[in-house]
Amino acid sequence: MQCYNFEVHTKAWDQPGKFTRKQLRLRLSVALFPIILHYAFILAAYSFSRLIRFQLSAV
Repeated sequence: MQCYNFEVHTKAWDQPGKFTRKQLRLRLSVALFPIILHYAFILAAYSFSRLIRFQLSAV
């Protein structure tokens, strides 16, 4: 099993000009996308259940 080497990973950050701002933004959006998707799904499910409950109470 390969151990995650943090030093090798952070070495790229120390070198100036290794990542452009656009690449950095891309990496950040890729990292945040699953989190945002997760919360969006929870919010959608919550609002959908509230809507169904409201419809049932109206009948």
